[in-house]
Amino acid sequence: MSFIPIEAKSQSGVGCFRVSDVCLYSQKNIFGYYELLGNRYTTTPNACPRSQSVTTTGIKCQFALGGTLHDVYNYILYTAMGLVQCDLDQYVYGVLTIGGFLAFRKITRI
Repeated sequence: MSFIPIEAKSQSGVGCFRVSDVCLYSQKNIFGYYELLGNRYTTTPNACPRSQSVTTTGIKCQFALGGTLHDVYNYILYTAMGLVQCDLDQYVYGVLTIGGFLAFRKITRI
């Protein structure tokens, strides 16, 4: 049995990072421009799914001919169901609420 680092199992990709909405866009159209309405992943830690920018490729990207130039990044995608999970923090309150409700029902029945 060999050890595989968790990063090797993560979902990686290349995307166009737009500073105005702190999102990485990963889908291109037939002309090679990134799609604003395509797959996009926020880079803020409390969002799920989200992407973590790893390295810039040194390539610039655009969303339209003559549009603003943006940096292209290699990224790792974190999802709720993926091999690399999102942080649990955002689910804790929901789990505590449900657990509290079920405990309250059990106590009131006794």
